Order: sequence, then structure tokens, then C-alpha cells
Amino acid sequence: MKPSRFLMLVLLLMAVFAHAAANASGASSEMNASGIAASESVTVSASEMAARLAALKWETQADYKGLGSREAKKGGTLTCVEAAFPPTLRTVGKNANSTFTSMMTGICYE
Repeated sequence: MKPSRFLMLVLLLMAVFAHAAANASGASSEMNASGIAASESVTVSASEMAARLAALKWETQADYKGLGSREAKKGGTLTCVEAAFPPTLRTVGKNANSTFTSMMTGICYE
């Protein structure tokens, strides 16, 4: 016999309220990556922040090989079929939320 939807809803609500009550009472203390409880605030002096920023080492991936070919022929024609003519070609405003307009905006401003 299948449980009724009402019974499933009641059980779900009970679980949600139990979880909320446990969090409100402080039973669970979530920690961030630094091991500090999420409810605690941390203050850092300006000089300490400057020292931390100076110690950062920025890395750039210079050997990235892109997705296209450098020998690709520039220009050309793109042919696509659309089921209906778009109501507008503007990117902002009334009727500007069609998939065709979004696709064309991505192609034009690529």
C-alpha cells in the first residue's frame, strides 16, 4: 500500500522543523576552511592584510592551447534555421528574451 501524499508532506515538514530546531539551538557548528565557526567574526589588521596580499604568488597558465585553430579561415557565413521570425532583434527590452536573440548576441559579441 502506497503512503498518501499528505502523510509524506507531514513527514517532510517534521524533518524540516527538526533540522531548523537543531540549528537554532546551536547543536551544529559549521566551520569554514580556516576552522573558524561560521557565526564568529574575524578581524585582521591592515598591516597583516597587506603582508598576506604581498605573500600571494599569482600564476598564469601561459601554455594554454585554445579551442580553435590559428590557421582557421577568417570570416565566412553561418547558416541556421529558426522556426519563427523573432519578434525583435534588440537585446534589451520588450520581447528580447527569445533564444534566437540570446544566441545572436553571443555570436555578435564573442
